[in-house]
Amino acid sequence: MVLAITGVIVAGTVAGAVTATAQEPGTQPITDCTTITSPGVYTLGKDITNTTADTCIQIETSDVVLNGGNHTLIGDGDGIAVDATATEERAQDAYENVTVRSLNAESWETGISFVNTRNATATNVAIADSVVGVQIGSAESRLGYVTAAHRSTVSNATLSNVDSGVLVVKSNNATVVDNTLTDYSDTGVHFNVASNSSVHGNEITDPNGSAGTAISLSVTAQEYGGGVDNNVVASNRIVNGTISVNPDQSQSTGNRIIRNEITNGSIAVSWSRGGHTLVADNRLTNSDVSVEVSTNVTVEDNVLTNPNEAPEESIYLSDAGLNTVQDNTVIGAQTGILLDAVAQENAIVDNKVINSESGIELDGDSVNNTVAENTLINNGNGIVVSLVNTFSEGTNDVRKNNIVNNENGLLVKATDRPLIVESNSLRANTNGILIQKTITCSPDAEGAELVSVHGNVIAGSGAYGVLNENQDILNATGNFWGARDGPSSADDEIPGDPVTGTLANGSGTAVSEDSGHAGQSNVQFDSWLQQPPEDAERSNETAS
Repeated sequence: MVLAITGVIVAGTVAGAVTATAQEPGTQPITDCTTITSPGVYTLGKDITNTTADTCIQIETSDVVLNGGNHTLIGDGDGIAVDATATEERAQDAYENVTVRSLNAESWETGISFVNTRNATATNVAIADSVVGVQIGSAESRLGYVTAAHRSTVSNATLSNVDSGVLVVKSNNATVVDNTLTDYSDTGVHFNVASNSSVHGNEITDPNGSAGTAISLSVTAQEYGGGVDNNVVASNRIVNGTISVNPDQSQSTGNRIIRNEITNGSIAVSWSRGGHTLVADNRLTNSDVSVEVSTNVTVEDNVLTNPNEAPEESIYLSDAGLNTVQDNTVIGAQTGILLDAVAQENAIVDNKVINSESGIELDGDSVNNTVAENTLINNGNGIVVSLVNTFSEGTNDVRKNNIVNNENGLLVKATDRPLIVESNSLRANTNGILIQKTITCSPDAEGAELVSVHGNVIAGSGAYGVLNENQDILNATGNFWGARDGPSSADDEIPGDPVTGTLANGSGTAVSEDSGHAGQSNVQFDSWLQQPPEDAERSNETAS
């Protein structure tokens, strides 16, 4: 080995590489592929092209600093540029404190690999045209061989044209921070059986617009146990990519997806059962949040805007239970919040959806859900319920929502399970509540009789306060219709209450007439409230 090389060397060609600097004094120079077996500081003295060795620089000791001097290791598509792996023997002691910095690597299977190496760091490196940029740990399944690389860090790296930018496997306390990843074909940053780790401050973009997986927390390497717990994905900027949390039914818990900015992508939580997952304070543009086959997920304080083409659903729960969606703002969506398939025992609380086709929608077998204290303004439909052939027993509660200036405040397309509509403020909608005639229920259901509407403010409707197209009578007693003297009729002929016969001749918003019984309403409105109920007014004040 040459003992000393000084001077200025021209940098390699890796994207993101910078001009090489003079060699650091007091270091041992490297001018060819080699194996490092003694602690110390080593510095590349020039670019190195490797066409023969599987690994260019092998590190087989602790306490090593490899300074690339911003030079480039050039491979032929195979092998590893820099490899610090301690797996020669069973239960081999880990290497400690290995740092690779200011290094460029191009055309390798793996740029930098840390396996059974603790406190390892890759910083200010640029890796391109490789399968994996930086690998931390391994899915090695031979019993007794340690592969974890706990407490490792990747920072200020530039990773481009790779399958996976940073791969962390069966290793904990990893930090991936302030990196730039672009043009990845598989995953930008992948935590596979990794806990107590963080991915923050990274910029991850896919110029091809394919919306691949920018960041993944998963469990696919479980041979000898382990999960994906207590990780933080924070303050990343992602364009055309997804943040995915998929523990594959393991009892993972404590993962937090917070303060990220995502454009043309998504946050997807799936197969997360038992433990708690938090998705909070993210800013999403033309993107969505989905929770599928998962429990105990909290989606809160996110802002989802759609200035261009909106996703089908901005927040989507499917086959999901015991989840909370609260304090989110959705603007310009097709559907703001959708509960579908077997979405049960969820709380949809204190969200705001505006300028969307539908605000909140319950479909499929979605029962025992609470939709409360939400603000739904300037939408096609404020809340939509469409339950047909439901096999689960249960009731949906729609309470204390502020529903203003929509085409339909509440649209019931179909329901074969009880729907309770109480203490809402439905104002200035074309129709406050519309119960559709078509496919109203399963054959064994009782139509509008399954819907109860009480204690609401239903006022200022352009057409109807309640339009019941179904032949069954809708129980809507105890509501305030916008005037002390009760509801009115939309037609010249004034219908009477179907139970008491009291005429709908007030100055409040209108109720519909029963097309099968002249002079009779199909809405039971008597008796009514002569002033707004306190709960409904409180929901209106809170929303404003």
